[in-house]
Amino acid sequence: MNPAQRDSAFRLAKIVLPVGEVAQRLLPEDADALTGILQTALRHEDLDLARAAWMRRAGLSPPLPAGVGRQYLTALLRAGEGAEARRIWTTLVPDGVPSSAGALVWNGGFEADGLLGWGFDWQIRRTWGVEVTLDRFVAAEGAHSLRLTFNSFPTLDFAGVFQVVAVEPGQEYRLRARARALDFTTQSGLKLQVVVPGEEAQILAETRPISGTTPDWVPLEARVRIPPDAGLVHVRLRREKAPGPEGNLGGKVWIDDVSLTPMRGPKG
Repeated sequence: MNPAQRDSAFRLAKIVLPVGEVAQRLLPEDADALTGILQTALRHEDLDLARAAWMRRAGLSPPLPAGVGRQYLTALLRAGEGAEARRIWTTLVPDGVPSSAGALVWNGGFEADGLLGWGFDWQIRRTWGVEVTLDRFVAAEGAHSLRLTFNSFPTLDFAGVFQVVAVEPGQEYRLRARARALDFTTQSGLKLQVVVPGEEAQILAETRPISGTTPDWVPLEARVRIPPDAGLVHVRLRREKAPGPEGNLGGKVWIDDVSLTPMRGPKG
């Protein structure tokens, strides 16, 4: 069945079949047909049908095209389904670099050879005056760290490095990282924040800022309580514009060993 016919069949089934019976009556056993239904459900933003198609299709051969899995994960994240999205992520990136035991941040030590830039890995938004790259020679632990090189105006408002993290609503966590700075002279340093994403990001917690030149790696830490209605947060790097007059921004900052760990066991 071509995509146009599949869309027509989908719309007709949605009209004729009662809610709740659509997935059960539409789903075949054939892998290709299930892939088509999953793609159609995602295109129509029908997450219930997409979930049912995914569950039936996941164990069949050949494997789903990588792009389809990514689309499904994106739909889950858009719907705020953090726990389910995290489970799907580990099937899509089985050879990735997970966080340490009990921690929620993926690739918090930046030990992967590169950053995927989607899903639950680190994402980088290009910003004029800030070069972000993996450093393969400087690390607090392991072989890599994340290096930010600044060459910008003091008015720089930067939040261009972040990771989506699935959390438990109402839970309290500890955010930790290690940082190092060289010639990063400013009144407004670089810090880590935990925010609820949105048009106006709700800042839940932030570490102290790092600036200047540090003799070695220094710890950054903050405690955060997740709101009862939040299942996803962003852990992000933030540099706000300087509060007073100062010269152009220069220098480097390294970040390593980022983690977000529960302060206590899961509720219930």
